[in-house]
Amino acid sequence: MTEIVRTAIGRALIGLGVLIVPDQYWDEMVKAIRKEAACIGKDPLDVGAAKSLVRRIRRRKGSPISAYRCTHCKRWHVGSDKLT
Repeated sequence: MTEIVRTAIGRALIGLGVLIVPDQYWDEMVKAIRKEAACIGKDPLDVGAAKSLVRRIRRRKGSPISAYRCTHCKRWHVGSDKLT
């Protein structure tokens, strides 16, 4: 994405916190942001630790929970199967 900002105006806007993204990069950027946002605040685990945590939570709370591989960090997270 370094090719996006070639003008002085473009660099100044980014310095002010404004990001102008050409249409051809928009979808790619949105996908990357969504992947990262899905990972924020979650503990990155290895598969064994994730499965162990799921078993403990299910025994204690009986809640529908599962382990899944994160597409952003490539580690494992634990999350609820339903939205709350």
